[in-house]
Amino acid sequence: MSLFKSSVTVLLALLICTFEQMAFSQVPNVPISQTVESPLPGENSITGLEVHKNNEDRWIVSCDYFFKGDDGGPKAFLYINWAIDGLPKTSTSEPRGDGLVVMVLRGAHHISLELPRPLYSGAVTTKLVVAKLVQGFNQNQKTLLSQTISKEVAWPDAETWAADEEIKSRTVDQVLQHAVELIDQSTSTALFDAKRLLERLLRKNPRVDAAYIELARIAMKGNWGPEGLHQAEVLLSSALQIQPGSANALILQGYVYTHQGRFKEAERAFQDASKANPTNLWLWTNWGELFEKQGQIDTAMSKYRVAIDHAPTRNTYDRARIDAFARLLFLLGKKRDLDGLDALYKARAADYGGSDCYGAAYARFKIQKRGDAMGAIALAKESTQSNCSEANGKETLGLAYYLAWTSSSGTEKSDFLNQARIYYPAGAGLLYELARSEHTVNAAKQLVGAGESIDQIDNRQLNALSYALNDRDYDSVKRLLRLGARPEKIVSQAAIPVALIPVFANDYEGIKLLRQNGVDYSKISFQGTSVLEYAKRIGDKKLTEALNFKGPST
Repeated sequence: MSLFKSSVTVLLALLICTFEQMAFSQVPNVPISQTVESPLPGENSITGLEVHKNNEDRWIVSCDYFFKGDDGGPKAFLYINWAIDGLPKTSTSEPRGDGLVVMVLRGAHHISLELPRPLYSGAVTTKLVVAKLVQGFNQNQKTLLSQTISKEVAWPDAETWAADEEIKSRTVDQVLQHAVELIDQSTSTALFDAKRLLERLLRKNPRVDAAYIELARIAMKGNWGPEGLHQAEVLLSSALQIQPGSANALILQGYVYTHQGRFKEAERAFQDASKANPTNLWLWTNWGELFEKQGQIDTAMSKYRVAIDHAPTRNTYDRARIDAFARLLFLLGKKRDLDGLDALYKARAADYGGSDCYGAAYARFKIQKRGDAMGAIALAKESTQSNCSEANGKETLGLAYYLAWTSSSGTEKSDFLNQARIYYPAGAGLLYELARSEHTVNAAKQLVGAGESIDQIDNRQLNALSYALNDRDYDSVKRLLRLGARPEKIVSQAAIPVALIPVFANDYEGIKLLRQNGVDYSKISFQGTSVLEYAKRIGDKKLTEALNFKGPST
């Protein structure tokens, strides 16, 4: 039996029971008479076979047929199939495809069916469409007549087709929401999927201005720099041509201009956006960044405060508010405004304390900048019971207990130490964290006095001083050196002296700091090569000078 006949047999057998539920058939659900009737006058026929696209961009096959019937004979079916370009053929006369089958009714009828995309993943083109009227559904079935037309239908690849089907099944707002969710993930895969989704949406409806805006976001996330900014600028121009007053487009345009150094144009964009929608929190966060980049810190801070003065939105606009908090904290930190920082940390923790460890961050501030152990303990305890990551919340609570330990006595002191070791066990990481603040370094001093080694190595083969040098945390480096940390200590899987960490990182400030604290780089080597030889070999004159050697003569 040929592949064509076997597939027909299987399909017919299945469809005998499920005829009325067939997804592709648009034939009215007319009951079939169970009474044997005489054949109708006339001859069986199929006429007007054609394939066309409807207004929903779907391929439709239609035809008229006349079925005179047959006394006492088995039921008859209209079988539609199509040849697929590029697939091997089992015969020259029979096309190959996935096929549609419907039970036919006696008399004259018009039938219209949606052609599903062929299941073959490699199928891209339909060459031939065949309509056959067959009687019977077993091996004894017979073809009463057939009609063939030549019609080239270009099918998309399976992946494209699936994405297009997703577009058709959703509203524009649903597609945009899905794209935003993907973009916010910021992974390369998510950005690719979002871009593909938006591009298909625009093929269906090229006047969706929001789609161009989201594509602009993708352009910047995927290629941050001049090229990505230029792509975003072009896309935003398209969005504004469709919707000239779009606040979202103007805000993002201002952001693009800011990072292109086009500050006057950015200011005009933000001003126009403020007239269109002053409640959009991204307006104030991005506007603040414009002034910050121009060194107008006080004005920048005033814009950021407009964003945070709004109530939490609990939606995508919260990211603008959170960014404004972060920028304000940074600027207040540069000003060394501890009271302002305290108030802002408190406000952020009140709004978002149960998420992203904002309560724990406030506790860290209490520990490192205020030396407030009990206030930090209360905040950190709350963080450990929220959505904050287990490590961050518990380690913060541990640091708070270490701080409390240094200023307590008696039974209370012992209790605080026990709690501290539970939440943040002793190790290189702890010693580094304690060295990061003048308020906590005394805890590190007391631990070293009680027998802890300041140079102890953790499971990453690093010690406290190596962590501080890696982070270029020079204040911590100074404190650790005062506690007795040794720059010649061997660390890392590469087995290098700690003093070489800034050398390999071209950290000239770190090198200078170690030299000021007694490190003699003329006596330090790695794998049989002196640091001087290393500096000469790579030809870094600045490194050579930092190591206190004279450069090669010229």
